[in-house]
Amino acid sequence: MAPFSPNTVPAGNVSSADKMEPASYRILVVDDEPAIVDLILVILRRCRLTADSASSGRKAQQLINRAQYDLVISDLCMPEMDGLALLQWIKESRPEIAVILMTGVLAADKKTEAEEQGAADFLPKPFAPKQILAAIERCRQRSRRKEKKPSSAFHPSLDMDCRQC
Repeated sequence: MAPFSPNTVPAGNVSSADKMEPASYRILVVDDEPAIVDLILVILRRCRLTADSASSGRKAQQLINRAQYDLVISDLCMPEMDGLALLQWIKESRPEIAVILMTGVLAADKKTEAEEQGAADFLPKPFAPKQILAAIERCRQRSRRKEKKPSSAFHPSLDMDCRQC
């Protein structure tokens, strides 16, 4: 696999993963800030995770209706449809999808509300790559426990392409 650079990640409202080896865990990144989306996609793709992106909650809904996702990583504060509304919609329509919310303005009441609505994790912005990868791994482990299927754990620190994360 060729090395990644931020220039290899497509910018824009909705992007699909580059040609990659098939992965069993699919992630959708939702944020109205293209720079944040691009940063997260670079981190995920360096670790050989399959990821798509959407620039709004409404566009995320469209993608979720068309494809199978295991995890959604969404900004909390977005115009039109915020992260809490997207979380609520996901839990009503596709409850098997885990949701990690992230925000640059952490309000205790929003974090509590997100947890009550079923958010799997809550990340403050800015975050280190290791923080987002750890949150993803917690979601993957919870998913495996629910399925009760033994599977090898994802260890970003052991992955050659992910050591720089």
